[in-house]
Order: sequence, then structure tokens, then C-alpha cells
Amino acid sequence: MSKTKTYYKGEKIHCLLTSYTHPNIFIPVRGIVKDVKWDPVNPLYKIKIIKFYENVGFIRKYIFDMNFYYDFDKKARSFRIKREEFNTIKELEERLNEKDEDRFYVVVDGVMTVRTKVDLQDLFKKVQYFLISKNFKEIKEFSTRSFYKGEFKFDGEGEFKVRLKNFLKDKYPDSEIESFLKSI
Repeated sequence: MSKTKTYYKGEKIHCLLTSYTHPNIFIPVRGIVKDVKWDPVNPLYKIKIIKFYENVGFIRKYIFDMNFYYDFDKKARSFRIKREEFNTIKELEERLNEKDEDRFYVVVDGVMTVRTKVDLQDLFKKVQYFLISKNFKEIKEFSTRSFYKGEFKFDGEGEFKVRLKNFLKDKYPDSEIESFLKSI
């Protein structure tokens, strides 16, 4: 049975926005469901964004280069706002909720939706943990290659793990760090 919850038009939900142009960037938002499409695997939701849970620098850096689906069966496109048009998150939120707000609705996969902000923080934590772990694994592979002789060279996986353990020791208890190091 699917763990994905079903939401209906008019409900407030929390979700992670992402796009195929930046698949590893997830932007946490709160929104209102405007429409639902029943997909064979997960429902899709067209939402109106009412709140961003991210700082303005991060939003300005990424959101305008991300392509979102604005309707279920239409081509994805970027936000049609210029970075220079706002200086704060509040200004952006207000702009997205003006009379032409339907231009800024976005489609979100049901797996990236939850009911509460606390659930959103938990979902975001899991997604970020996966992405960060994947990047540590990639760094390990790149920095331990035998032919590489640069500044980030490690003599092997053992040295990399010792240095990473020292780097993260104040964030993890010893038992958890060992498990994490085995996973990468």
C-alpha cells in the first residue's frame, strides 16, 4: 500500500519543488491545492505557492533557472519573473499571489507532498541526507583515484574515511559515523 497521502482542491499542503533542470535542488514550500491529476503511480498536484521555507539568496540563485510544469499536460517552463523584480521572499510571495497568480501554479509529484511543516522538515532531511551522502561517495571515488595527484588526493578509501570521520565527529556519535562511513 502506498504511503502517499491524497489531498483535495483547496487543501493547504507542504511540498518540495524540484525540476528536471536542477533535479538535486529541492525547495520547501507551502501551497494550496488547485487541481489534482490521478496518475497511475502517484497523484500529481497543481499548487499555488503561498510560502517559501528558504532564504532569499538560495531562491534567487536557483528558482529562476528551474523549469516547472505549470499544468498537467503542458511543457515545463521557467518562472516568468526576473530576479531583479524582488529583494525579499515576502515580495516574491506577494508577486506569486497577484491577480495573474495562475501563471505561477506548479505541478508537484505526490511523493513530495506532506500535510505539516514538521513532516516537510523530515522529508527534506531524508532527501538532503541522501544527496549529501551520494556526493561524499562521489568525492571519495574522485579523490582516491590512482592516477590523480592533486591537492585533494587521498591514498585510499581508508585515509578518506579517517579524514571524513574527523570532519564529522562533532555531528555524529561514533556508532553512527561508522555506519555512515560503511554506507558510502
